[in-house]
Amino acid sequence: MAAQVGHYSPDETQRRPVVYGLVAQDIAEWVEGAWADDSQAAQEASDHLPFVLDLLMRADT
Repeated sequence: MAAQVGHYSPDETQRRPVVYGLVAQDIAEWVEGAWADDSQAAQEASDHLPFVLDLLMRADT
């Protein structure tokens, strides 16, 4: 399984990914997707990966 919220040391015996994306009810309908950036740059920056929401933005008329 790919890392979703953090990356792990080979010394760790068990991976425990927990993925929750909590958004306000006002924008919940705009959420198009969610993902974690598991790039090398993200892994080097922290032991927690950034969680990204893709939002569909619209202009109010």
